[in-house]
Amino acid sequence: MSDQESNESLVYLAELEGLGDAHLVGDALKEATIPFKVAINTASGFDVVIPRSWGMLYVAEGRVAEAAELLEQVRSDEFQASQAYDPEAEVKLPPESDFTGE
Repeated sequence: MSDQESNESLVYLAELEGLGDAHLVGDALKEATIPFKVAINTASGFDVVIPRSWGMLYVAEGRVAEAAELLEQVRSDEFQASQAYDPEAEVKLPPESDFTGE
């Protein structure tokens, strides 16, 4: 997912819950310019070992602490809510409906 090339080796940081988790975490890491890689589990029910998660997150060895803090923030409700809420944003409401539900 990361377009950045780094001479630093990547180390395992965390399991990812799904594609949405990968995108949220990946966007935050890109914004912080932390090199990373997402490795998805491709095991099926026919494999001997069934994976515990959707994928694994690897980050630059020298920035593990920073990446772990970012990961925790992204996964917390406070961070997501503060990023999603913009009191200055103009929100266009959908047109009123004539539907009465009868």
